[in-house]
Amino acid sequence: MDEPISFSGAADGFADSTRQESSASHRQPSGHVCHIISGDLWAGAACQAYHLLSDLIKTETMLFSAITFNPGKLTNQLTSIGMPVLCLPEDRLSSLEILSEIHRYVDNHGIDIIHCHGHKEQIFGCIASLLLRKRVKVVRTLHGMPEPYSGLAGVRAKCYQILQNCCSLFLTEKIVVVSNDMKDRLKQRKWARKLICIHNGIDPEKVKPTVSREQMKNLLGIVGDDYVIGVACRLVPIKRLDILLQTMRFLQQKHKEVLLLIAGDGPLLSQLKRQAQLLGIEKRVRFLGFRTDIYDVMSTFDVFVMTSDHEGVPMGLLEAVALGIRVVAPAVGGIPEVVNDHTAVLLENLNCETLADCLHSEILKHRAGEKGHLTQKHLPPSSGETSLKMVQLYENIGISRKRK
Repeated sequence: MDEPISFSGAADGFADSTRQESSASHRQPSGHVCHIISGDLWAGAACQAYHLLSDLIKTETMLFSAITFNPGKLTNQLTSIGMPVLCLPEDRLSSLEILSEIHRYVDNHGIDIIHCHGHKEQIFGCIASLLLRKRVKVVRTLHGMPEPYSGLAGVRAKCYQILQNCCSLFLTEKIVVVSNDMKDRLKQRKWARKLICIHNGIDPEKVKPTVSREQMKNLLGIVGDDYVIGVACRLVPIKRLDILLQTMRFLQQKHKEVLLLIAGDGPLLSQLKRQAQLLGIEKRVRFLGFRTDIYDVMSTFDVFVMTSDHEGVPMGLLEAVALGIRVVAPAVGGIPEVVNDHTAVLLENLNCETLADCLHSEILKHRAGEKGHLTQKHLPPSSGETSLKMVQLYENIGISRKRK
């Protein structure tokens, strides 16, 4: 591995590690793609970027690197797989300083494509591409539809939306959406011709518990008779966890053994805890917060439940299926595109009553010993499939040209 490159000026002391080309391969790389992703939360976008880059880095004909704006799990995970990462902490650097360092990094490392994973990242990437001496193409992945905001946050989101639309229309080569549902919803946008659907995928080998299910149940204090309903997500309005808590009240009337585990953090944590208390179910609901051992926690779930108003292709759902956990979810967004009858029950009209009826049925099946057996064909899309399609995209927009 080459010596780390130190950046001077405002970013002095921040460094990136650069990868040696494989000694087993003597082929000249056809191009260099740099992914820009905030990394402020280990949520769907960050998780998907990690699975994708874990496979892309194995591509011998291209070079890959990443720029993050926050030290944390994503930055650490990418570094651990040998991915060159430049971290520009946004809590210590101004927007102008971040832009300057992105421009310098892309220029010095001969980047051919900047692949952005958020609106902020897209704006930085597009401006940096304008300032470069050579033509650098920009790709954007939309991981989900815009979430509703109000007040000052809504004004800020609207400003970002205007800038994003300008960047998408004039400065972005291709826009990847993670579901055909998203592609259909965006077909009226002026930049709709740039849309391409590439479903999220995961590497099943990376989605494995580190301890046994029984060990984890003991650690969490789950008794043998408990039927565990679980969810792992950000605690934000679009996830509609209020519906899940209301459903728990209905279920408790028939099934005293039901236990709800909520793994994740977010702005609604206090509000959801208060709701659980008002519903009188606080003793059967556990808020676990952000977990670094999420696969161990999920291994205790008897069913994985989603109640979102909308989703792209949620990584939590893909991980649940990879772990062999039964899924109950609304038939919204890209969810119907990546699951089937063997892996999930999809509800067309999800509300407290329909969800309670569905979970009641699942509990009865569980008591009767019915448990579906998942085979390879039932598994969700793999990150290998996703990375192959992404490489084809890079080649189609011109990265396969010979480098000088």
